[in-house]
Formats: sequence, C-alpha cells, structure tokens
Amino acid sequence: MTMNKNHQTDPRDVNPAPAEKKGRVMRQAALAVPLIAVGAAALAGGPSSRASSSRRAGKKSYVLERTQAEAGSGVAENTFGGFSGVARQGLGNQDKATWLLNELRKKKRRADRARLVAARLTGDTGEVNVADGIFAGIERSGFKVTGTCDVVSGSCTSDTAIPCASDGDCGADIAPPSFQGGSPSVSGTTTTQTTLTVQLNEPGTAYYVLLADGAAAPSSAEVKAGTGSGGAMALDVGSINVPAASTNYTDTLTMLSPLTAYDLYVVAQDDEGTPNLQASATRVDFTTLADSDGDLTAGPGAEASTLATTVDTLGEAVNLFDFTLSDGGTSDAHALGVTQIVVNVSGTSTDTDRGKVTWLLNGPDATNVAGVYNAGSDTVTFSGLSISVADGASEVYTVSGYYNDNTGLTEGNTFILSVDGDTDVTVSASGTAMGTTAAVSNSSGFAIDVVATQLVFTTQPAGSVSGAALTTQPVVAARDAFGNTDSDFTNNVTLTEASAGGLAGTTTLAATLGVATFSGVSYTASADQESFTLTAAATGVADGTSNAVTADVVATKLLFTTEPAPTSLSSGVATSFSTVPVVKAVDANDTVDTGYSTDIQLAEINGAGSATLSGTGDTDMNAATVSLTPSSGVATFTGLQITYTASGSSDETFNLQATSGGLTFANSTNLTAVVAPSISNATYDATTGTLVVSASGMSGGDTIAVSKLTLRGEGGATYTLTTSDVTADSATSFTVVLNATDKTQVSNLLNKDGTQSNDNTLYNLAASDDWDADKTAGDSADATNAVTVSNADQLDADGVENAEEDLAENPTGGGTGDGNGDGTPDRLQGHVTSLNADTGGVATVATRDASVPLTNVQALPEPMDPPPGATFPYGLFSFTITGVAPGATENVTLYVPFNPAINGYWKKNASNQWVNIATSISQFGNKTRITFSLQEGGPFDFDADNTTITDPGGPGVMPTAVPTLDKWAMVLLSGLLALGSVFRLRRGKVRK
Repeated sequence: MTMNKNHQTDPRDVNPAPAEKKGRVMRQAALAVPLIAVGAAALAGGPSSRASSSRRAGKKSYVLERTQAEAGSGVAENTFGGFSGVARQGLGNQDKATWLLNELRKKKRRADRARLVAARLTGDTGEVNVADGIFAGIERSGFKVTGTCDVVSGSCTSDTAIPCASDGDCGADIAPPSFQGGSPSVSGTTTTQTTLTVQLNEPGTAYYVLLADGAAAPSSAEVKAGTGSGGAMALDVGSINVPAASTNYTDTLTMLSPLTAYDLYVVAQDDEGTPNLQASATRVDFTTLADSDGDLTAGPGAEASTLATTVDTLGEAVNLFDFTLSDGGTSDAHALGVTQIVVNVSGTSTDTDRGKVTWLLNGPDATNVAGVYNAGSDTVTFSGLSISVADGASEVYTVSGYYNDNTGLTEGNTFILSVDGDTDVTVSASGTAMGTTAAVSNSSGFAIDVVATQLVFTTQPAGSVSGAALTTQPVVAARDAFGNTDSDFTNNVTLTEASAGGLAGTTTLAATLGVATFSGVSYTASADQESFTLTAAATGVADGTSNAVTADVVATKLLFTTEPAPTSLSSGVATSFSTVPVVKAVDANDTVDTGYSTDIQLAEINGAGSATLSGTGDTDMNAATVSLTPSSGVATFTGLQITYTASGSSDETFNLQATSGGLTFANSTNLTAVVAPSISNATYDATTGTLVVSASGMSGGDTIAVSKLTLRGEGGATYTLTTSDVTADSATSFTVVLNATDKTQVSNLLNKDGTQSNDNTLYNLAASDDWDADKTAGDSADATNAVTVSNADQLDADGVENAEEDLAENPTGGGTGDGNGDGTPDRLQGHVTSLNADTGGVATVATRDASVPLTNVQALPEPMDPPPGATFPYGLFSFTITGVAPGATENVTLYVPFNPAINGYWKKNASNQWVNIATSISQFGNKTRITFSLQEGGPFDFDADNTTITDPGGPGVMPTAVPTLDKWAMVLLSGLLALGSVFRLRRGKVRK
C-alpha cells in the first residue's frame, strides 16, 4: 500500500493493477542497488521473492512507502511479522523512527505474537538498521529493542532492552541518578566547618540536611524538603546543583561546633520532566576538630652538663632535659591529651653512645617511662603516654638517663636533646590540639665524663730483634674500670722490665689525651729467644703489664742452601723443578734466624725475556713471584714451576733471586731457556688458495704439520686445515697451498680483502703445539697471529663482487647468497653468478658446471628497440662462457624473481632480429627459472673466439591475444572438433 504524508492508507494499492504492479517491481529493482537486506525475508531475495513467499503462505503482502520527495536516495528494509515494509530517507532520524513504530502499531495483528524488527537510525546517512526481537505488543511489552546493525551484511549485534515509561514512551529515563566517585563525602574538616562533595551519573540536584550524631534517619522526601525525620528541624540544609555528569560539585557547611560529631544526609534527583528521586538518603558521618592551643616551652629545672660513666643504675639517673606542656584554655573545656613524645638527639655522640643510655620520662602523669632510641631518625620515642594537661593548666616533664652499657664510650662526646610541639608531640583525638610552637633544647647538651683508675697496654710490644727497636712499639692508655679512656689524663708514663737484658730508647713519656704512644724502644737480649715483659707506671693509677715478648737473633741476609734443577728449560714452556730451591734467613755468620717470619719471595732476574712462577703455598697472588712464609727461618719452595719466554729467537740465560723485607737478597745459579719456534703473521691469496706464514725459530727444511693450523674469520667461525704437511721454505717462513676442500671452507671465513671479514671479524691464524714437527722441546702453541687476505673480493672471477652475489635470495628461502639453490654460495662458483638487474631485483646466471665458467657478467638496461609489444622487466644480461668446444652447444639457466608473466628469453640473431630462444620456463621456489641453449659460433654467438660464447639477451613478456567464447559456443566448438577427428579417422581408414 502507498502511504501519503499523513500516513493514510490508499485503497487503490490494496490490489494494484498488473501494469502498476509491474511498475512497482521495476521501481523496486531500481532501488535494490543501495538496499540493505536484513532478516530472513530480506536475505531470501528482496521484495519480489518475499511477496511470492507471502502468497504461498496465504498471507497478504503490503508495501509501505514514502513519497519520492521524502525518500532521498537510500533505502532500508524492515520486516514486521508477516508484513514487509520499506522506509526511505528524507525525514529526520527521530521522525523516521516514530513513523516506523506507528506503522508497526497500525498493521500488526493483535491476536498473535508478532515478530518485530526494531529500528534504530545510526550515523550521518540516516539509514535504518534493524535487529530481530519478539514481543506480545508494543503497547504492553514495556520494552523496545535497539541495536547496531552492519549495513552491508545485515547482521545485528549488541541488542539492548530499554524500559518504557508508564505512558508508553519507550526509552524514557525512569531511573533516579546514582552517586559516583566515592561521593557523597566530606573533606577539609576544621573546628567549625567542612566541605561536602557530590558527583552524579547524570545532571540533577543533590539535597542535604545536617543532623546531630545519632538522630533518626529522614526519608528522601524529608531530606529534599529540608527537615529531619518526622519533620524535625535540621541543624543546616542546602542543595547542590549538578549540571554535568561525572563531575565533582561542592558546598561548604559552616558555623559548626568544635570536636562535635554530626550526621549528614544527602539525596539526589535528576532533571527529567518528571524528576526521579533516589529512594533513600545516604548518610555521611564526620567530627569537627578540637581547639589548637596546646603549647610546649622550656622547663624551669637545672640540666646536667655531664654524665659520668659510673652512672649505671636507675637510682643514679641524672636529669638531662626538661620542658613544660600547657593548655591555652580558650573555653573548649577539653584537656591537652598527649600519647607520645619524640625527643631529637644530636651532638658529637654516636648512635652507639646513644643506644647505651637508658632514657626516662618523668612528670605529673609519667613515672620512669622508658624511651626507645632510633638510630635511623636519631630520636628517642616515649610512647603509650597518658598525659592530660587540664584546660588552661601546664605541667613540667623531665628526661633523665643512666648507662645500660658503660663500655666503649668516648669522653667528651655530647648529647643535645630537643623537642618541638608541632612535630614531636602526639595529642589524643578527643582533646586540645597543639598550636604553633618553637623547639626547645638542653642548649649545648651534656657530655660523657670518664675518670681513669688504671693503665692499660692498648698496643702490645712485639717484633723484638736483639739490639733493634721493637717492630711494634707499645701504646699505653689511662682508662676507667669499664675500659673507657680518660682524655683528661696527662701524667708521665714510665716503662720498665725485669729480665736479664736491658731497655733502651725513650722509656718515659707524658700522656696526650690519656694515651702514651712510645717509639724507639728496644731490647738487647743476652741470649737468642730471650723473653721479657714491660711494666707501665704513673701517679694516681694502677700499673699496667704487657704481654711477654721474645727477642730473636737478627737475620741480615738470605742464602740459597739448595740450588734449583734442572738448569735448562724450554722457552715458553712450564717447567717443574725436580730439585726445588731452599732459602734461609741468616745472620752474618750464616746462622739461621729461627724466629724470622717475613715472607721470602722468589723472582726471575737478569733475563731479557719474561717469566711466570707458581708454587705450593704461594701467598702474594702475583704471577711474576712466589712468596712463602718461612718456617723457623727456612723457606722450602715445594712445587716450584717456572715458564720463561725468551725475548727473541735465541736461547737466554737468567737467575732466580730471593728477597725478603730489608734482608740482603740472594741469587741462584744460572738457568738457560731454549727458544721454541713461533708464528708472527700470514698472508692468504683467495684466488690461488696460497697461505704464506712468517715465523721464527725454525730451520729450513723443517716439517710443518698443517693439520695443527686453524684459521678464524667471518662470524668468529674457525676452520682447521686438512691439507698435507709441507716443508719450511727457510728459518722464517713456510707456504701452504690449500686443497680444494680447505680452499672452499676458508673462502667462507676469509671473504674480504684486508685483515678482517665482511662482519669486521679480525682474521687470525692459530697453531697448536708441535706445529713444527722437528722442534718439540718446548710448547710452540701460538694462538694469535694476524692474517692479510688478497683477491677475496673476486673468488670466482666472474666480474661481480662477492658482496653483490651474496644479495641473491635462495629459491627455497632461508637465506641469501645461493641464487640457483645448489647448496654452494654463488661467489665461490665460477659457473654461477648473481648480480643486481639494471631495472631492479637480483638475477642468477648458471652454466652446467665449472668446466664452462662465466666471465664479464653484466646487467644491461632494457633495449631501445624491443620486439613489438614486448617488455623486459629485468632488463638484459651480457656474459661470456669460456671453455666451450668449437661448435658445442651449452645450456644456460637464468633465475629471476618470480614473475608469472615472463614467457620467453629474447636475443638478437645475426640478422638483428629478436628471437625467443627459451627452451623452458617454470617456477622454482620464489623465482622464475628460464633455460635456453647457445651454440659456439652459432646464430647467437657474436664473438670471434671459437672457444667462448657471448650472450646479450633478457627475459621478456610478450602479450598474446586469446579469443574468448561463451559456454555454448565452446560446447559447439568441441563437438565440431570431435566430429572432425572422427571424419579424419574414417578417411584414414578408407585410404588404407
């Protein structure tokens, strides 16, 4: 049926005339291009098929249309139960949706449950997208369905049900707002005010009432009306306008009472035409703060300036610091309650000193409360306090202390105590708060006080050599009973001894800061290993006695009592001595000093080369020396091993030298190092595979074990040669011509001229021991020798650099450098060459084997006179094949990046005509493989040499015209061809 602008039914369209129906079908077909078909009916083939289907079902089909003026250009289709409808563009989105739903209400059958395709207009195009849903009736369902539909496929997702208002307005907002962001909440609470914050999920208004703590909860309507429960009067009321969702809005409540608890009720309502009010109010509890007139000032008491080390009991505790706590009494009627006081500690005292004091707090509400010292914050904390200073009153508190550990203290170290009411006093929440205060302290503090009672040897005398000053001079201190030094003690301290010998040097010395540090004191013994004891004495304190000291015989020199053997060893080879040297510390008469304990050290001297030594019990961790602590003045160098390396190619003589402290050194008998051969450097010609090695210490004619030579190159990889042994050319060099296997392997490592590979790895030649098979006396292993490479950039002499050939992709993937996929890098094969095509890409040319190598391989641009219609996507290629027998034909294979359009390989013949000479074209992995044949001296060989073939040509694309027939013509043509074949067969039989 056709709808007019007033949505009235035109009866003429109930059973349209055939002509008009035909016209409508044509119109529908014309409009079918932008049609978005959704739902079962739409996917079945459009309006015509649906009308047929509807007739088969015994149902009438109706078409709902808008006028062309209203329609616009787009069309969207919807299905309403057993009805079909078309809604066109031209109305605003809201008008179109309203019209669509009105048509649904008019045309659906109320007796049945109708299938509904609910509509939603989306985007800027105004197209109607649809989604399926089943409802008993739009008037009674209480819901409508909205969704997002794909305008191409017609599929709909994300369907949602939206409640309908009681007046039938589906989608109207009937839900009250909700609080967000943790609101409602209060913040910035002081003694007389606080700030309320609200945030809603939609615009609206928040109402609040302020009630006394514990008041009955009001209803939502009462809060909105500004009363408490049952209409009771509120302490404060107000509202907050919320013009935007998800945004904080605030209001400040003032004129509150200090330290008072309140109940704040808040309810929200949205700004709909029919507002939605929350069902219940939200309660926010808060308490205002108390007055802040608490104060802390200096106390009136006397504070001690010292704390003697003898004060170590509670009864001896000394008052160290006092202060006054006050309540300002500004009529809040609350006391100043203090639960914790933190005292700051500074001065020259250490954390150890401070931790050894037991800190006590005393006052009206505290008795001997112990504080805890924190070394990290340098504070003493008195916690768990119950101090209460009445409103308007004040109280004095004192910090006292005594030592819980009176050892290890330093006289004069000071303790400065301070406290600030702002930061160091914790008040109770229910009382007066602290105001702004200034820190108070015990001024310069108190100091540790030590009183000496005895003398103590803090450094014992030691290292007595008869007649010489003690190596360790005594130090004597004046200390108290707890081991603390009295820095005020300045009396003379005198040393004496009671043994048979006698003291010399300065034996009487005045103490400085309580300490007498002696120097130059010596003891002359009457016999070796004589023992003596020192006594220290001073006025007013008890004597001190040292440990016993033994005087030794004086050793003045070292002596090799056993010489090392063997005396001949190989240069650079570790040699263990079969007879180890023995060195003793002796006096002028070669008598052993049995008390000598200073390390005796062996080192190599007098040789031009270098040496490393090791031995059992070596203590110095120095590879050039071996040190042993003598036993009874004797050092036996067990397990001594030496590696001496001569400075040149000749044998060298050297000695071992023994040293120790200030004793006169001693040298061993002569030792000789025999020089082993060594390598200095090498050169390598990559073309010939010739390795020339420079060395020393050889003899002409020596046998060189080539299998002991290893080369290192690209990527740090190494390869050990397998070429047969050679004979040294002279005493300074030998030459190795690598076999084919070695040459191939080495070319991968030494792949660039110079001293380093393509990846900048330095070339190196390493030789293992006995590489000179005729010089095995020493260790001739040589790990590091530079190699200089030549001719590596053109190993295969084809005219293309190795780096360029390495760019070719392998046909089957997995790397580069092997353009024809034969498993061998192209740069190593004279008959395979990869190069950059002139027009882009990398091509590979290959002959049958190495007997016909390629030379002068070049990439050329596309020809100026190509065959008609032909193109050369990779340009032309020129190369020379050498080693060809006169008149012989050679097959050549060209690989280029895969191009299915390539259908020939063109080159000019002697008549300057382009000819396709390709014998096969196929895909090989990621490449197009083209094979063609060339004959030496044939029509495509232009050079005058009868042993080479020169070929300029290239792979091309020649377009071909292929006629096309419809399927019936193809069937007919096939039949005719078949009949022709039968006819020819019969004719053949007749002829026979």
